[in-house]
Amino acid sequence: MILGLPFRRIWCLDFEFVTRDGENPRPVCFVAKELGTGRLIRLWQDQLGPEPPFEIDDDTLIIAYYAPAEIGCFLELGWPAPTRIIDLRRIPERNQCARGCRRTWVTRRLE
Repeated sequence: MILGLPFRRIWCLDFEFVTRDGENPRPVCFVAKELGTGRLIRLWQDQLGPEPPFEIDDDTLIIAYYAPAEIGCFLELGWPAPTRIIDLRRIPERNQCARGCRRTWVTRRLE
């Protein structure tokens, strides 16, 4: 268990990528950090192989800011899609805070 969650591995990850209309994103680079061990992975396009650089199974939680793009990169690389994923962009509390913080900043700026 990590952070009190029922997972053996929790990976925060991000791809940088390029896209063309109607196609999966094409990964340029990849970074991931495992929260339990602190293991850090940084890979460039030519280092991304046919298998993910870490285990993907039901004991692995993936955390991403924009999960559809990350999953698109997994698919483009032929990697298995994670079964457990949190999309931080979709968490209402984070969105509410971002809207509230932005409003406060704009209000203060206009005064």
